[in-house]
Amino acid sequence: LVPAERFDFLRRELGDAFIAVELEGSDARPGAAMDPHSVLTEHLIDEPGQPTRDALDQVLELFRTKLLVPA
Repeated sequence: LVPAERFDFLRRELGDAFIAVELEGSDARPGAAMDPHSVLTEHLIDEPGQPTRDALDQVLELFRTKLLVPA
């Protein structure tokens, strides 16, 4: 869980370069060993339309557009 102050700091310091992906605890895969935290890995519900899958897709698209060199 990320304290609100941390996201506030990142928004203030990074401006539009900061992209927050905020999910509710109920969005995570139930039954994991710890409270929802790793929504892109351990708590991922890997099904279309699930908030955690949408968040993963958003992160992967950001990586594709910002990090991949066009062929």
